Amino acid sequence: MIEIGAKVYYDKDTGNVIQEIGERSGGVIETNTEQDFTSYVTLSERVPESVEMIQFEYGAFEADYKIGGIITRIDLETMEPLFTYPDPNDPETPQEPRPALSEQVGSLGGQMAEMKLQGIENQTVINSLGDGLTNVKVQSIQQQQTITSLGQELAAAKLEIIQLKGGEQA
Repeated sequence: MIEIGAKVYYDKDTGNVIQEIGERSGGVIETNTEQDFTSYVTLSERVPESVEMIQFEYGAFEADYKIGGIITRIDLETMEPLFTYPDPNDPETPQEPRPALSEQVGSLGGQMAEMKLQGIENQTVINSLGDGLTNVKVQSIQQQQTITSLGQELAAAKLEIIQLKGGEQA
């Protein structure tokens, strides 16, 4: 079965969509630019040199089309389609073209995954620091025990010196 992705013809200076030819599948024949210019009035009225075309993979932006998204412009810097979506609360007000919501959702998912990974790395660092802090605490306790032991030995040595001097305190 043949599957042909959507084609979008747009003004090469503004990016505004002139004609979108939806994706097709089954017993279809792929057309070339010359055939499209003769088949569509909106294209036949244009000077071919002022028009560019971009073709998407079959099934691209399916979720955007399902929710009523319409490609109204091509971002000339990124060559990505810009969609308008109907506002269920105010369907009459025109919307500003924006990147595909499906792409934004995918991008946000990737950002969330990166943030989760960073969180795991941070937790690993915290755990490592916690282990290091525990080691420092153990060393501190050992040093305190050594100081206490030395203090006791010093006290015992002082007592012995006092006893050796005949009971006088220095």
